[in-house]
Amino acid sequence: MKVRVSTIIKGIIVLLLIMQLSYTKLLGGFLPIFSTSYISNQLGIFFLILIIISVVLSVTYYNGLKNGILILDIVLIILIVCNAMIVTMDKYHCGLIKAVGYALNYLYVLLAIPIFRMLTMKKWKMDDYLKLLVILCAGSYVIRGTISLYFVATGMNICPAIALEGAAENWIRNGILRINPPCLSLLYLPAAFWLLSKSSKFIQKVGYILLIVLGVGYMTVITQARSMMIYQFFVLMLLFLLKNKPNSRKGIAAIVIIGVIAVVLINSPVVNQLIDSFSAKNAETGGSTTARFYAIAYFGNMFLKTPLRGIGFWLDKVPKALPVGDISDIGLLRSVYMLGSGMIVIYMVMFIRGFYVAWKVRKMDRDDCLLVLGMTLLFVLTDINIDCFWDVFAFAVPFYIATVEYIYKKNTLGRINYE
Repeated sequence: MKVRVSTIIKGIIVLLLIMQLSYTKLLGGFLPIFSTSYISNQLGIFFLILIIISVVLSVTYYNGLKNGILILDIVLIILIVCNAMIVTMDKYHCGLIKAVGYALNYLYVLLAIPIFRMLTMKKWKMDDYLKLLVILCAGSYVIRGTISLYFVATGMNICPAIALEGAAENWIRNGILRINPPCLSLLYLPAAFWLLSKSSKFIQKVGYILLIVLGVGYMTVITQARSMMIYQFFVLMLLFLLKNKPNSRKGIAAIVIIGVIAVVLINSPVVNQLIDSFSAKNAETGGSTTARFYAIAYFGNMFLKTPLRGIGFWLDKVPKALPVGDISDIGLLRSVYMLGSGMIVIYMVMFIRGFYVAWKVRKMDRDDCLLVLGMTLLFVLTDINIDCFWDVFAFAVPFYIATVEYIYKKNTLGRINYE
């Protein structure tokens, strides 16, 4: 039986998703390569090989790549990453393989090429594609929630490889073992909302509503990240209002103003210290905001010495700068500081493009508009606190870029004939 090239490409993407969403870590007891919370150099190289194979197949068998913004994103990132690897090897005296391992989060963007090609050439239907992302992410939420709640009930961590992803050991708040969300969580709610909007059957609508509740509930109960809780509620409220009352300008303006105020307040150390002063139990939450400002200042001073090339990848062996605060605490400035000021261009291209596409297709397909707007807002808002290229979220970036570009092509140019 002949296997289609598109089937191979989709199979590679699904395999990568299963591994990145930590399903394979459940087999860590039998396969040691999946038994760690971090991605080993060997596994990282395997990921990169799979991504390169999918890129070569999609470009070779589907007659080239014709999307200027996608090409610009990828070329710029490759150039910036190569520079960062050179800086890292020179400054921290590490080998090429280790430098590539640290660069992997940025090289994931290559996967946007085969995803975009599969969608544009109609080898992957939009609803099937988003269903896959939502269902796999929901399953990862359930696994992580089970690990956390089992720890609460028994005091036993049944899967440290998942529980310790991007987190310290015994990361507990309010008696709950906090576990970071899956890598696709920045896409999850807008994608589930799109599926809810497109569904016609009652049982389907109920199912998608429950999936949305699962995502919000996980962030509220398990991860307990204040900023992301507020960002999610804000985006959902805005999407709901734009979907049901698209002409209610006063209501939309009120939600936007409330959202902006909430973002400013939650990231203000003065406000957090005021709130925390009423309860000794809140010292941890208030300290995180102050630590972020210390880290911005400290690493910012290092960055200003070589702003074009950056400080290189901040290696684990390098001691932390301060008793509190780390380079992972400073949002998108993390990538700017490490890889240089060229990353500012990358972020501008990604996010301005997202808002532009949402605006461009608003009268063609409102659901597509809201999907792009929701994803872009969650990426932008989350980047205030947590870099989208950080370990937890990096794998979502190629799916975001590919989805935005596909929606633009679908609504403005229709199906493109590359033959």
